[in-house]
Amino acid sequence: MTHLLKFYGRLCASALMVLAAATPALQAQVNGYIASQGTTSVAVIDTATNATTATISGTGTRNLHLSRDGQRLFSMTPNRFQVVSTVTNSILADVATGNNVVAVAESAHGYLYVCNNASGTVSIVDATTYAITATLPRPCLTVVATPDGNAIWVSTFGPSPTFTPTIEIYDSATNSLASSFTIASAPFWLAFTPDGAYAYLTQSASTVRVVRTADNTVVAAIGVGPNPTFVAVSPDGAYAYVANLTANSVSAISTATNTVVGTIPVGGFPRAIAFTPDSAYAYVTNFNSNSVSVIDTATNSVVSTFATSARPWGIAIQQVVDADGDGVPDSEDNCPMVANPDQADFDGDGLGDACDADIDGDGVANGGDLCAFTPSGSTVDPTTGCSIAQLCPCAGPRGTTQSWKNHGQYVSCVSRSATSFASQGLITQAEKDAIVSAAGRSSCGK
Repeated sequence: MTHLLKFYGRLCASALMVLAAATPALQAQVNGYIASQGTTSVAVIDTATNATTATISGTGTRNLHLSRDGQRLFSMTPNRFQVVSTVTNSILADVATGNNVVAVAESAHGYLYVCNNASGTVSIVDATTYAITATLPRPCLTVVATPDGNAIWVSTFGPSPTFTPTIEIYDSATNSLASSFTIASAPFWLAFTPDGAYAYLTQSASTVRVVRTADNTVVAAIGVGPNPTFVAVSPDGAYAYVANLTANSVSAISTATNTVVGTIPVGGFPRAIAFTPDSAYAYVTNFNSNSVSVIDTATNSVVSTFATSARPWGIAIQQVVDADGDGVPDSEDNCPMVANPDQADFDGDGLGDACDADIDGDGVANGGDLCAFTPSGSTVDPTTGCSIAQLCPCAGPRGTTQSWKNHGQYVSCVSRSATSFASQGLITQAEKDAIVSAAGRSSCGK
């Protein structure tokens, strides 16, 4: 009798599922992550309210860096780094690489480059197993991936005995040195424009140098505040913000003119900067003030300051990643690699129809399923993927626009299909008899 109810309830169930599939996903909050050296913890904040929503203990004394897909947070501590799930806010791995880990860069080819500043080495780490695959003898200051992840820039003093300030560029597909160029002084930090065309390098002499990446030529030298130890470029590419460590200020550089268009007072010892995905705000950690300053990038002014745990250092804010360009962030997209702006999910399994090999979840793959949109819970013929209701529609023979010649033709179709289902053990004999009886009492074909 259960199958009989499903047989007649199919239209209502199907309508409800279509409505559910058409309902848009709720917009997820944009999380920020703040590392506090004084408490060895990372605070998770909702950037809409700047309220702390979670605290991750046992990590977070230096810089922070989000993975390319936003699913992992790389958190640096004195002689190791931790991998944190941004989904569960739990530590997935603890990787010892060397002394004073200051930066982690993720390539597009499954590797992490780790700058062990005090060890004078760069570790290359498998991004899946977290095993160290190589160690380069490089006295590094930072490592940063290009926006496409195909190259890693290493700020180094070069090998002994010259220790010449150098940018080494590694091909991340082969993990081999592709090119290098010397620079006036080794950058403390560097950041790329979103298109990767230019790199902004902070240097000790109150200077930011701009390098054109096509030929690694310095095209501008910009005066900023003393000890510019961090730089970040806004997601829209309009600004490069520089943290002037001992001036307690941030220099706002227009990337269109490569000039300072604002000097913004913030808290004591500004350490790191992160932008919201829409580039509207920049968050600055104030190490000595135990706070974060929020800068409105339209006015280049601080619009709010909120307290943090002791000695905040690294900061990272989730960026909207939309790999398939369908307008739905990967974190919410049920087909992140296949464009499907409607997010249709007929069977409600969390996998969108555009990338679901079995759209209706009946156990028959789409390629062999003659009835690709069978309502959930229906019993189907495993050779066709069709239910009895689909093999014998009340309106007329399946696959035609004609009506049944008469009621008997419809009942005969149902009887043949139900008998086949029973012979395959898909339904019981009693269920088969009930289905045929119900077809006889119906008005189909009359």
